[in-house]
Amino acid sequence: MPTRASISRRLRRPRTRALVACVAVLWSLAGHAHAEVPAVYVAMGDSFASGAALAPYDVDSHFQTGTGPARGPEDQCMRSPQAYPRLAAMHLSIPVIRHVACSGAIVTDITTDQKYIEPPQMTWLNPAVNLVTVTIGLNDMDWPTLFTNCFKPPTGYTTCRAYFTRTGSDYFSPKIGSAGSSIRSMLTQAKSKAPSARIIALEYPQIFPATTSTCEGYSAASIAYIREKVSELNRAIDTAAAGAGAEVIHSENAFAGHEMCTAVPYARYFHPNARGHGALAAALEALL
Repeated sequence: MPTRASISRRLRRPRTRALVACVAVLWSLAGHAHAEVPAVYVAMGDSFASGAALAPYDVDSHFQTGTGPARGPEDQCMRSPQAYPRLAAMHLSIPVIRHVACSGAIVTDITTDQKYIEPPQMTWLNPAVNLVTVTIGLNDMDWPTLFTNCFKPPTGYTTCRAYFTRTGSDYFSPKIGSAGSSIRSMLTQAKSKAPSARIIALEYPQIFPATTSTCEGYSAASIAYIREKVSELNRAIDTAAAGAGAEVIHSENAFAGHEMCTAVPYARYFHPNARGHGALAAALEALL
């Protein structure tokens, strides 16, 4: 059996040293190939991907009717240079980024529908694209209704959970299930349009702390229910990504300890703030 001394002598031989050097170069090249920077990146999704609440916005994504670059209908997509896709692209020196996420978007705004004056976000996908990210589903599950009624439960109900389960079944669960199916179909379409791309779905971060106290006027009971529904949506996103052969960033707890009402929050106005988008960008960069 070779001893450590005999192995050391062999490594000192010129031919062996050359072989070791060659292997080291090959390993280096393999590592470099794995970490190759994407050349064309398309970032799709809703307000969590567009950067809503992080003004100033791109001038072509935030204007009223008759006031924009083309003086046509309004556009309220609210794309910010501080959004996580833009930060990741900058940090990784990605040459081309198409940031087409739009505030208020639902899955069909990615696949088939025009949002404001903008074409479906999937319009930007083609075989040259090699990275796609998407954050979508919250509007499909009707989160304005969730947040509005959990802030102040309707008359006759002490909690929003009681209100949304008053028929014997949960109001949001079927919507979340439908959103999951739509997301899987959308991700499958994205893979067909950009066959060389890494397709990555992001979970939604929890913006309320797991707490027994109030936050932003929401009761502990309302916060618990909201967190439960966000988790349910994230599980649907995970399942959709797995079914479509896409990757997923498990970012539900990306803001843990930094939710709204904490000392250093990563969210404001119910959306990620600059720190929050920095955390999401870091999660994306780590995966890439």
